Amino acid sequence: MSEQDAIRWFKTQFGGAITAACRGTPYTLDMATAIAMQETYSDCWGPIYRTKPASEVLKLCVGDTLDAPKRSAFPTSKADLLAVPSGSSMFNVARQALIDVAQVSSAYAKVAAQHPDKFCHGYGIFQYDIQFFKTDPSFFLNRGWYDMAECIKRLIKELDAACGRAYGTRKSSLTDDEMMYVAIAYNRGSVRVGGGPQQGFRADDGRFYGENFRQYLALAHATPVDIHVPADLGPIAGTVPTIPAGQRDLPTLVQSAMAILQAIAAQQQSQPTGTGQASASTRQVDDFIKILTILTGKTADGRLGQVNGALGQTIGNLFDGKKSAIGIIGAVLTTVLQQVGPHLDTAVPLFGNFAELGQAALPVFLGTSAWGILGKFEKWLAPTR
Repeated sequence: MSEQDAIRWFKTQFGGAITAACRGTPYTLDMATAIAMQETYSDCWGPIYRTKPASEVLKLCVGDTLDAPKRSAFPTSKADLLAVPSGSSMFNVARQALIDVAQVSSAYAKVAAQHPDKFCHGYGIFQYDIQFFKTDPSFFLNRGWYDMAECIKRLIKELDAACGRAYGTRKSSLTDDEMMYVAIAYNRGSVRVGGGPQQGFRADDGRFYGENFRQYLALAHATPVDIHVPADLGPIAGTVPTIPAGQRDLPTLVQSAMAILQAIAAQQQSQPTGTGQASASTRQVDDFIKILTILTGKTADGRLGQVNGALGQTIGNLFDGKKSAIGIIGAVLTTVLQQVGPHLDTAVPLFGNFAELGQAALPVFLGTSAWGILGKFEKWLAPTR
C-alpha cells in the first residue's frame, strides 16, 4: 500500500471533522493531512491503519522519546516530569503509551525494553507535545489523543501560535509555501521565512521536516476524496478562543462571524420545524456574540490604530468617538436637505443650491459613518505601530 493510499484513508476517516473545524481559519484538510503524515505515519499509524479500526489507530499515535541533551523543552527527563504537580501520574500514562506503541513498532519496542525511564513526549496523530502538560494536564491524564476532535482542537491552537511566530499575525489564508513555513514553526518552534524547506527536524535519511511536509502536501493535493462535512458547525465554536491575543485581525474575525451566521441560516433551512435541535444554533449564536464582544472591546493602552489614525493622530484623536455620530447625523441632515433644498434656495441664497449641496455632502457623511464603525471594530486590537 502506498502513501497515497494512506492519505486517502486519513481523509476518508477524518476529513469531514477536520474540514468543519478549519472553517474560519487559514488551515486546510490537505495541510492537516501533510502534518499527520509527517508526524506519525511512518512509525505509528502507517503499519496498522489497514488492519485496525480508526479508534484503535488513534490510541497508538504516540511517540518521541528523546530526552536531554537532545531535548531542551520540558520535560527533559523523568526527574523533570516528576518534579511538577501530577508528574508521577503523567509518567505512568506516558510510560504506558510507550509500551502500547511498542506492540506495533520494533523501534519503540527496543527503547521500552532497554530504558525503563523512557516515556513518550508526543501525543495524538498530530503529536501534541508533553511540554503542554503544565497548562493542559487533562488532555494527557485523560488520554485526550484517543478523541480526534480533541486532537484537532490542539492542532488548530498550535498552528495559530506557529503562524504568529512565522508571520507575526494570524493570516486569513495561506499559500502552500506559507503552509510549509507554519508547519516548520509548528515542529521546531521557530522558522526562517524565505529560508526554504530545509528547516525543522532532520531525519536519519538527511531530509528535513520542511522537505517532507512539502512532499506530503503535494501528495494530499493530488488525492481528492469525497467527504461528508457535518451541517452542524459546532467545531467553529473552538476557533474563536484559539485566536491568540494580539494575533487576531479584523478580516479574520468578520469572516468567522459571517461563517457562523451562514451556518445558522443553512441549518435553520435544513431543519424541519419541531425537531428540537436548537442547541447547536444557540451555541453558534453565542459564538457570534463572542466575536462581536471581541470586536467592540477597548484597546489596552488607548492609542489609535490604523483605522482611527488614518488621517494622523491629531485628527484621529479629535474625531475619536465622534465619527459615527457625525456621520449618521450628517447623513440624515443632508437627506432632509435634498428634500427641502429647493424651498430654501430663494430664502437663503448665500449657499447656492441646497439640494446639490446635500447630494455632494451625503457620500462624505456616509463615509464618515463607515469610518466610525470600522474604528469601533478596531478598538479591541493592540494598536499597530
